Amino acid sequence: MVRDGALHAYITRHKDFLGDALVECPQCSKKAWVKTPGYPQEDWEVYEDTVSFSCFHCGKAQRLKDITKTTIMYNSHGKAITSRVLRGGNSMTDPFFGYRLWLNIECLEGNIWAYNPEHLRFLQQFIAATHRKRQVTQDDDVFNNSIGSRLPRWMTAAKNRGHVLKCIARLMDR
Repeated sequence: MVRDGALHAYITRHKDFLGDALVECPQCSKKAWVKTPGYPQEDWEVYEDTVSFSCFHCGKAQRLKDITKTTIMYNSHGKAITSRVLRGGNSMTDPFFGYRLWLNIECLEGNIWAYNPEHLRFLQQFIAATHRKRQVTQDDDVFNNSIGSRLPRWMTAAKNRGHVLKCIARLMDR
């Protein structure tokens, strides 16, 4: 689905872009992919089998199902209860393996990051817009967790627009 950052920023969340994510390979520090069917909804078995990491430079490859689950608690009999824990939601890492995002740059008071080129274009459209209209929505959770409502003020301020757009342009060339 193609989204326009100038029009849909208040009804779109970062996780809506979590299809395939560009990451930095932890082994060779080159560009690699985390392939996913999107953000997990309910059927974790689908994610266990399909989420994978691949680096075409050094050949490192992983599947999510091969990563040890995290112990989240112990039951009353002392048995460990394990679960898949997503890492770094809304941060500079992919949520499945925790690898640093490739599309990541320091800019002014923080970092600009994106999961993939589509996510980066969306951010560019939103930042470049001189008028950002909020859509009326029935789902307050989507509205409050939207990209438009969660980006830091330094990033959305009109006085910083030119500098932020230059940083995004550098990321697009990466």
